[in-house]
Amino acid sequence: ERFVSFGLLRFTAWEAAFLHSRKGIIDEEMWIAWDGGSRILVAGPGFARFWNEAASAFAPSFRRYIEVEVFRETKSG
Repeated sequence: ERFVSFGLLRFTAWEAAFLHSRKGIIDEEMWIAWDGGSRILVAGPGFARFWNEAASAFAPSFRRYIEVEVFRETKSG
């Protein structure tokens, strides 16, 4: 339960950074820092379960980014 609460807070912030970077609201350096720090969570043991339960709470473009870009790199790296 604590992981879900933490995950929702962290991923909502990651999503906001993602969407803002696409609109040019935050600069590339800030996006790289947010993205890199957030990807550490994806490698953790509880992420897949969290994402399966919570993915529908996020914007479609962010879900695609996580599922296509982030998951692919995590599985191959």
